[in-house]
Order: sequence, then C-alpha cells, then structure tokens
Amino acid sequence: MRRFLFGVTVFVFAAGFLYGGPGGALAGPGVNGPHYNLNIIAVPPNNRPPDSNDSQRHTIIAPLNTVKGNVDCRIFLTMGVDFQVMDGFCLDGDASFTLPDPDPNNDGIAEYQVWLELAGKPGGGAKLTTCQVDGLGVEVCSTENTFTLTGNRDPGKPKWTNVTKELLTVCLDTTGDGICDTRAFLFDNKAVNYLWQYDNFGNRLMKLRFYPISQPIGFTP
Repeated sequence: MRRFLFGVTVFVFAAGFLYGGPGGALAGPGVNGPHYNLNIIAVPPNNRPPDSNDSQRHTIIAPLNTVKGNVDCRIFLTMGVDFQVMDGFCLDGDASFTLPDPDPNNDGIAEYQVWLELAGKPGGGAKLTTCQVDGLGVEVCSTENTFTLTGNRDPGKPKWTNVTKELLTVCLDTTGDGICDTRAFLFDNKAVNYLWQYDNFGNRLMKLRFYPISQPIGFTP
C-alpha cells in the first residue's frame, strides 16, 4: 500500500487498484474522488501580478502569447510526497512544482493520472512538453506534448484529456531519426533535473487534475 497525500487529507490505495482495460482508467471530472488541482494562468505583459512565495496556492502565473522560438516559462519538477507549488511566478522565466514519484516501483505503471483542460474564452491554445537535463546541463525534450492531444480551445464546453503519459514520462529520440525510441519516467536516474516547458498561444487558463488512479504506460513508445 502506498500513502498518497492531497492537501491535509491522507488517502491510501493499492498500485493498480483502479484501472480499466488496456488503455488505463477513464478519470477526469466524472470521477468522484480525491484529486489535486493545478491552474496555469497566462497574463499579458502589462498585467503583471505581484510575485508571491505562497506555496499553498494551486496556481502558476505564466506569460500570455509565448514568443516564437523562446522558452518563456519552464516549470522545474521536484520529487516529494505531496503536490505543491513551490514557486508559482513564471513571468521571470522559471517556476517550481513538487509532485510524487509517478513510478516508484519501476514497473512502468504510473501510480496517478494527470488530466488537462483548456478553459477560458474559446480560441488560442497552450502546451506542456516534458524535458530532462543531464549532469552536463544539456536539456532534451520529449517528442510528445499535450498540444497534440488538446489543440486550441474550441467553442463549446471545455473537454478533459488524459495527458498522463505526456507529462509523467519523457519519450526521446536517441537515434536522430525524429522518432521516439525510449521512454523514461520523471525522476529516473538517467537525468539530473526534469521540467515542463510551457508554451502559450493565447489561452488564458490551463487546468490540471491529478487523480490517485494507476495507469500502465511502460517504457517503450
């Protein structure tokens, strides 16, 4: 049994306890159960909120309309027993978020799921790409990102999408052919640091939910 912390409440569940079928569980807003909320709010340059070190908040403030070719927001990831925003002010380029080890048993099964929704006004998009940094400081990003699943914010009711694989693993092209051939979970010892690269194309609000529901992913693309 693995203890999972959400805020001040402790929930205990068994790895592999809730997943259905080969594609994993269907969670999202239809599940009645515990989850952690994280909101990434994008603001224009002329509407900068004050910097804050309040780690109890569930928000990260990021730039609206990322400059093409630039990395305007990098959310560095650290391993902990709970989810927590350590630095939510990404208008200076960097933020920090703590989350549990997604694969502590090294068996290719994520012990929690991540779901994403682009909210706010229709039009515009945003994406997260998982990257890793080696001991020499070389940063390499996954060939997968959330934009391939969510696209732009379409008219109508926002939709939740399972992005567990894209945000909890890094899928790398190690042969230079442009195709991912190896997958590693966050906090694998193959890298020193991990981060989410956030790019914004006019979307004001990205919502993330973390559910204590396991999902098999594996180590291959």
